[in-house]
Amino acid sequence: ADLFKDEFPADAPKVSPKPELPLVPGQGLLAEYYQNAEWTGKPIMKKILAEPNFNFQDAQRPLPAPFGIIFSGEIFIPATQDFTFFLDSDDGSDLAIDGNTLIENLGRHPEQMRSGSKKLKIGWHKIRIRYNDFGGGMILRLWWNNLSGFQQGIDAKYFRVGRANLPAKAGKIIPPES
Repeated sequence: ADLFKDEFPADAPKVSPKPELPLVPGQGLLAEYYQNAEWTGKPIMKKILAEPNFNFQDAQRPLPAPFGIIFSGEIFIPATQDFTFFLDSDDGSDLAIDGNTLIENLGRHPEQMRSGSKKLKIGWHKIRIRYNDFGGGMILRLWWNNLSGFQQGIDAKYFRVGRANLPAKAGKIIPPES
C-alpha cells in the first residue's frame, strides 16, 4: 500500500479500484435496439434480457417498425459434442457462435424456423443473435437439443452478458450450476 507513497504529495486524493464484476451465469444477454432493420448506426436503447425469446403482438412492439435487435454475450456449452440449435422468427434472424454464422433466417417473412449444428467444446462461447422486424407480429425463439438429444428451451442459466459487454475488467468466471 505504501509502494508509491513518495511519488505523490501527502494531501493527494486517495483512489481505490472498483471491485471487478464477476461473469455470472444467468445474467442474460445484452440487447441493443436499432431504429432500422439493418442494425446500422448507434443503438438507441440497450437492455439486458434473460433470454433471446419473445412473442409480441403489433401493439406490444418496443419500437416502430422497421427496427432491429442484436443480442450478444456468451452461452455455456455443458459438454463437448454436436449441438443442434433451432431459431424461429417473424421476421428475420440469424445466430452466430464464436463469430461463425450457424443459422441464417433473414428477410421479411412470417414465422419460420431454421436449424444448424456444430460440434462445440465444453465451456463458454460467444453468441450473437440478430433479429429484425418489418411490422406485424414479432416472434423470436432459440432452443437446442439437450444432452439427451431432445429439443428443449435454453435455460437462462446458460447465458451471461460476456466479457466484451462488461465495463472495464471482468472478474472471475463462474460456470452454471448443474
